[in-house]
Amino acid sequence: MATPHPDDSHILADIDTLLDPSPLRLETGITRLPGGGLVVAARTDLHGCKGRMLDWWFTFFETTQHIKWWHPQDHVEHRGWDAQWRRGESYIGASIHAVESLADIPPVAAKLKFHDPRECFDPLRLQAALERQDVSAAV
Repeated sequence: MATPHPDDSHILADIDTLLDPSPLRLETGITRLPGGGLVVAARTDLHGCKGRMLDWWFTFFETTQHIKWWHPQDHVEHRGWDAQWRRGESYIGASIHAVESLADIPPVAAKLKFHDPRECFDPLRLQAALERQDVSAAV
């Protein structure tokens, strides 16, 4: 079993605020948590984009060129999905290996894990936000 990160309690205490359509304390930027972890916020208005389109994107992209379409400066290199990713079907439970650069932070190798949103958000609050159409996808 994995050891919890020192910042887990800080992250979990605030995570459900993402289900509220009101402005957030940090809309865009980077903040360091007491345990050394980073919270990266990037508000992106995707006019006309529906949640199903966002979900589709994560089952589609698989090259460096694809991730550069999303953000040409911060997404440096796509190094591949693990065996949990199923093209055109699912990214939940999968991990991607990539090289990322965040603002002034030099490029670093990263492993990004895509959890089921019900593992992160309170499942009842997530369901209510989906029903109110405050949320159409959670990645």
